[in-house]
Amino acid sequence: MEENTGERMEERGHEIEISLRDLWKIFLRCWWVMLAVAVVAAGAAYVFLRVTHRDAYTAKASIWVMREKSAGQTATSDVSIANNIINDVLLISESNRVLDAVRADTGTELSKGALKSMLKISNEEETHIVNLSVTAKTPEEARALASAFAHNICDTMNNYLFDNENYTKIIDDASLPTVPSNPISKVRVLIVALIGAVLVYAVFFLLHILDDKVNNADDVKRYLGISVLGQIPNRREVARRKNRYGNYYSYAGAENRGGDAK
Repeated sequence: MEENTGERMEERGHEIEISLRDLWKIFLRCWWVMLAVAVVAAGAAYVFLRVTHRDAYTAKASIWVMREKSAGQTATSDVSIANNIINDVLLISESNRVLDAVRADTGTELSKGALKSMLKISNEEETHIVNLSVTAKTPEEARALASAFAHNICDTMNNYLFDNENYTKIIDDASLPTVPSNPISKVRVLIVALIGAVLVYAVFFLLHILDDKVNNADDVKRYLGISVLGQIPNRREVARRKNRYGNYYSYAGAENRGGDAK
């Protein structure tokens, strides 16, 4: 009988049975730890990002690609030419001629490679408008560089490539940015908090899986496959229940008095 019982317990010990009720019990056991770790992790992440974060500012400008005649009208041929030179405007923005002119106008010590990495330029779909933006450490630097890029792109296209014909002009010059373009991401802070909470739950879940002790009557029935006929009261548990219920302990019910499986 003892051998069969031992074999049955060993077989069931290799089986892992997890129900939603077990998962909920694990959560009730560790939710406060999860909350505490999440708050600490979020605070630490915010402080770290705050210390390492460097504000950046972005200034924008717009260029219109179209030859304008004296009467303010354009011909069909001019529209065709404008469509063909839009890509040239995008490419010439990173040419050495434009980069050298921007460095000379602003007096910056940034390298050409650094200026290229700070510039973003694109064409509005199905339009003759080219938008450019420059991201820098200060609002003043961002505006100065964006304005210098816009003016020198137009000058290079009009004076150097089209022999003083105005095929491009600035329609929206760069203005001074007032807020950083890279605020601290709240999503990252929330993700760190969530990861901390999940790790805590994973630790408690692992401890629950590795716990092969018989702790109560339910474990006896689960691992041994036998029913419990009675329980020996746990003196410490009885004392704790008495302190909780006081004079009403006798009405608390036998199921609340706790006990050791027998």
